[in-house]
Amino acid sequence: EEILNLTKPQEEATSSSWSWFGSSTTKPAPPAVVKKAQPQYPRKAAEGWLWKQDSDWMKRWRKRWCILEEQRDGYSIKYSRDEKGKNPLGFVPLRSNSAFAFNED
Repeated sequence: EEILNLTKPQEEATSSSWSWFGSSTTKPAPPAVVKKAQPQYPRKAAEGWLWKQDSDWMKRWRKRWCILEEQRDGYSIKYSRDEKGKNPLGFVPLRSNSAFAFNED
């Protein structure tokens, strides 16, 4: 004697959506594809006032608003005269193989 084990799926049953012996006659839904959000570059890492020495013959020190940004290939610093930073005066790329020396006065 053959016994059929009929179970009703979660969605509303139709004549073709019944299953027996644990197998369904309908095609299962594909798994949801979850895309990981990619980081947006450049991304601001820090900002603040720094002192920069002029490159002209007088070597004066100037206060500059600096923004440290994370890029795809490392970091960079943009600097401007004010906190708005709309018109950057310069850009310094910082690669992972860069080395910097600092004077401590």
